[in-house]
Amino acid sequence: MDPLILLQDSPAQRGEKLALCQKELLRQRVTALKAICEKYKLGPLELADRAREITTVLNVVCSEWLIEARAVASTAQIPTASFMALTHPPEKVQPSFLPKRANDSTAAGISLSGPKIRGMFMENCDGPQTCHHVISRAPSPGSLAYIAVTEAADIGVKCFVNEAGLAGSYHIGPQVQDYSNAATQPSIVLRQICERATSCAQAVAEFAELQKRLGAGTPDRRAVLYLFADSNGEVMLLEATGSRFLKHSAPSGFILTTNKLQLSTGNTSMTEPFRQRCLREHLSAAPLTLERMVDASRLNRSSGTEKGVSDAETRASFIAVLGAPGHIS
Repeated sequence: MDPLILLQDSPAQRGEKLALCQKELLRQRVTALKAICEKYKLGPLELADRAREITTVLNVVCSEWLIEARAVASTAQIPTASFMALTHPPEKVQPSFLPKRANDSTAAGISLSGPKIRGMFMENCDGPQTCHHVISRAPSPGSLAYIAVTEAADIGVKCFVNEAGLAGSYHIGPQVQDYSNAATQPSIVLRQICERATSCAQAVAEFAELQKRLGAGTPDRRAVLYLFADSNGEVMLLEATGSRFLKHSAPSGFILTTNKLQLSTGNTSMTEPFRQRCLREHLSAAPLTLERMVDASRLNRSSGTEKGVSDAETRASFIAVLGAPGHIS
């Protein structure tokens, strides 16, 4: 297991520390990006153009992230444009940088009624690189400190819990017709929500504003599925395409998500993924406790070619306990 990395102080200092921890991995990621671009015969300006697009977004959303990213690239001694483009790769090479096991991630948001614990959140994720756990101390006035899991070289986050007791994650979903190639990638959307929102209601408001102002990216023309849980005991599923989104909230019980649409299925099969069924059956079998949530993240059953919630290829299991105000874990 990788050690936790404490990122604090100024944006430049945060970037420098992150780069020192991941220097070789970041160089490998940039080398891989360049090799794939050469394979697809992309022009020399492709990466620079993508870097400009994501830079524009970061200047609007949070300029501190841009300072942090430039410090990462400088300290790791990698081209800044290439590093920035890893968060927003050229459309032709996007499939190569999405998780190879993109249909294997699983998440659960659970609402409880205890005096201190109001909810729990679990995310099991797979990806092309080992996930890195990051603790960030309120990077700017008005923002929230958080613990998150990130993919190497991604400026955004994959899943998080912040100091207000809001937890969330995103999954890449199935193909959709109304997609967007906007530079506001899902990891950037999630980081904005992570640092600004204190509840599921605020999370959807932040998402709606970003989609209205900048457009929300749908990598490889796929839908994006966000799941949130907060310390008030609310759980919310938000499924987004490039032009619209649908949400479903649950004040009690639980919501599970994999990489399949549930709220707007279109031509998508309604068959429940095996790993989602494994998780639902486990959580329904007995009263929900932290111990049972930990057990859920370790479910390692399979059916033919379908995996369960976890297996040897699972990169990270993230569990957050959400309490009443003053009791956030």
